[in-house]
Amino acid sequence: MPLPEAASFGCAGVTTFHALRYSGAEPGDLVAVLGIGGLGHLAVQFAAAMGLETVAIARDKREAAVELGAYSCTAKATSKARSSNG
Repeated sequence: MPLPEAASFGCAGVTTFHALRYSGAEPGDLVAVLGIGGLGHLAVQFAAAMGLETVAIARDKREAAVELGAYSCTAKATSKARSSNG
């Protein structure tokens, strides 16, 4: 993997992986990831790969969270999104 593509694993990846690894969660346990951004998108992928039932908590990122491996996503639309959706 080219270094620019692997760079996010150096900090964000290690941070999220170790948090999940040392959390005590076992396959089948429920975990929640708050925010689907720089760290959150990696946390969802790692948690799903570890066999954890993963729920994401994010605004306007429901589809992305599920695509990344979240079992479900609890999301609240922003006022901008609400006004554009009727």
